[in-house]
Amino acid sequence: MKNLLGCVLALTSCTTLANWGVTGDITNMRIEKQNAQIVTAGVSFDIPTDFQSIKIVPILRFGTGINSFGYTETEDGKPVLAKDGKPVRHNISVDYFAALSIRSTYQATEAFSIFVQPTYARTIGDVKQVGTKNKASYQANDNGFGIGFGYKVDQHSNIEISYEDFDEMSLVNLSYRYTF
Repeated sequence: MKNLLGCVLALTSCTTLANWGVTGDITNMRIEKQNAQIVTAGVSFDIPTDFQSIKIVPILRFGTGINSFGYTETEDGKPVLAKDGKPVRHNISVDYFAALSIRSTYQATEAFSIFVQPTYARTIGDVKQVGTKNKASYQANDNGFGIGFGYKVDQHSNIEISYEDFDEMSLVNLSYRYTF
């Protein structure tokens, strides 16, 4: 009886995992003409459609920055100067990033796919003025749209590259996606 129950649980869990996936991204984030890199991890679920080569894939990603970036404050295209005559510089760090995308994927060939995705993203971080103790937190909620390409390495593995454009930032993602 215990063996039968174990087999039923194992089969149920395998069925539940069908079409689920995990993803890991290295992302270049561009804000105010400056670049920062973030890493994200996420989960996805493939939803087949009536069209054999098209599927819908909701993806939920969470991440954090792996470096901060600096920029010089400008006004009318000229650097803003501090009291000491030096340009005012700021460092920005990304503490938290979350995004929900609803991807529509077209399987062009056995190995290559093309996708488009609207995305809602939330970014939280800090801005610190260089050379001072001035520090502020920022939060941004942003809607964007992305396009990308995927290459199917094997039955479960995909490598994907995408570009997402938002009001306040843009993202270039290199992803590895594993589906169960």
